[in-house]
Amino acid sequence: MDLGIGFSEFLLLAILALLFLKPDQMVYTLKKWKTLKGKYFKLKYDIEDHFSAALQKGTHSMKTEQSRWIINETLKLEAFQKANIIAAFFPLPNEPQIEPLLKEIMAMKTLLLPRVSSETEMDFVMISDLEKDLVKGAFGILEPASNLSPWNKSIDLFIVPGVRFSRDGGRIGHGKGYYDRFLSKYPHAYKIGVCFSSQIENKPLSLQPHDVKMNYIVAPDNSTKDLFI
Repeated sequence: MDLGIGFSEFLLLAILALLFLKPDQMVYTLKKWKTLKGKYFKLKYDIEDHFSAALQKGTHSMKTEQSRWIINETLKLEAFQKANIIAAFFPLPNEPQIEPLLKEIMAMKTLLLPRVSSETEMDFVMISDLEKDLVKGAFGILEPASNLSPWNKSIDLFIVPGVRFSRDGGRIGHGKGYYDRFLSKYPHAYKIGVCFSSQIENKPLSLQPHDVKMNYIVAPDNSTKDLFI
């Protein structure tokens, strides 16, 4: 009988059952546990789906306005102005639309964009033309073509997307860990997180030891001077 529970859960229930339940109550209790556990995970996934859907339902005008604000504020930052090698990202539909910023970087500095190289790793590649150098890659995201070589030199600044950010520099991505693994290789590079106002929390996020914090967060409707760490 598949009860949909792990061994440790089964063992705990078995011990409690032996202590407190009669034999004819044990099967009922295990079935009840399976039902409750199923409802818990359904609720968890429903909440996550609801949040994701709510984020994507933002109006086009709001996204355009906030994306423009993010670009303008990023251009003003001293860390951006001093950087020569900048690793950024090509945005998904629910991320800040920073294509104009990418073009600004290409005109003045060296632009690097990410490319997934395996199930656990990504690298960055120098881009000189957003139309010619990018192809649809992993997860349907535009990324540098495979014939372009990975960048293996220093990087001054990272402009990083995410799902959630906090005022103390905390960042939560999509759970794959690509950015955290790559950013950990460049501990001295300056890291700027960019996001919509709905993506930033006032309270610190619950982070794992391997999660890499940002040095600065650029988010509309939040005073950037309060976000510096």
